[in-house]
Amino acid sequence: MLPPPAPAEPALGLLGAALGCLHGACCPSAPIGAALAAQLPGASLACSLAALLLLSAAGGGGAALLWARAVNSGLGQRASQKAMYRGSCLFAFIVGAAWMLATFQGLTIQAVPLELRAR
Repeated sequence: MLPPPAPAEPALGLLGAALGCLHGACCPSAPIGAALAAQLPGASLACSLAALLLLSAAGGGGAALLWARAVNSGLGQRASQKAMYRGSCLFAFIVGAAWMLATFQGLTIQAVPLELRAR
């Protein structure tokens, strides 16, 4: 006898695409990267993009490793997976909203020294 079919995943379709677009628009990385790229000459831009890709991958991997170890050691044992996921999403949303508010208020960091900015 065959096992019962696995439950179907919910179809997100347009809602999922809209949430992805909203996330991409609200992510603070996009405007910061564009502002940085606009201020750099060609060779510096290439080196910066390479460093950004490598450090982003290493940073994301490190954060995932720390989160996995924390969960493996017992963090959130009493919470469901759905609650942990939603809590992570809420935290990311709050950090993104706070970042946008700080940027709107003019609290930005100059990441490129004046000597390297394109004139």
